[in-house]
Amino acid sequence: MLRSYLLVAWRNLIRNKLFSLINITGLAIGMASVFLIYLYNVCEHSYESQIPSAERIFRVVSGYYEQDKLVLINSESAPAAGPAMKDAFPEVEEYTRLFSLTHVFTTNTFAGNFKGKEIAFSEQQVYYAEPNTITMFGMEMVEGGRRYKSCP
Repeated sequence: MLRSYLLVAWRNLIRNKLFSLINITGLAIGMASVFLIYLYNVCEHSYESQIPSAERIFRVVSGYYEQDKLVLINSESAPAAGPAMKDAFPEVEEYTRLFSLTHVFTTNTFAGNFKGKEIAFSEQQVYYAEPNTITMFGMEMVEGGRRYKSCP
């Protein structure tokens, strides 16, 4: 029974080549689109899965207004926003601040000794972070140390 169905389908494919090509191409494009949308959705919903307390961590953003109209939403806020929010709101347990070096330097070159070998590399997106960033996001130090100056 299945063999006869496959035989009839094959004969129709051979008989109507252009129509079959259009249908198979449309089916392939549709399946590829659904697969890509699925992968995008999985990626968007999984990037916080490795952070233990992701539901309790929030990002503060700043909005720039001109004549009561929102012009730009920026992920940067004033350095004093963290301490002020912790003092004003008892719900804020901890805060951490990141500072982008792209405002100061366009490219950052680092050089040093790594396992007895001299290395140098350039990075375009470098951030300074406070020491509690590591513990706040549930990360562990694999190698190196925490060298920092405390921020006010």
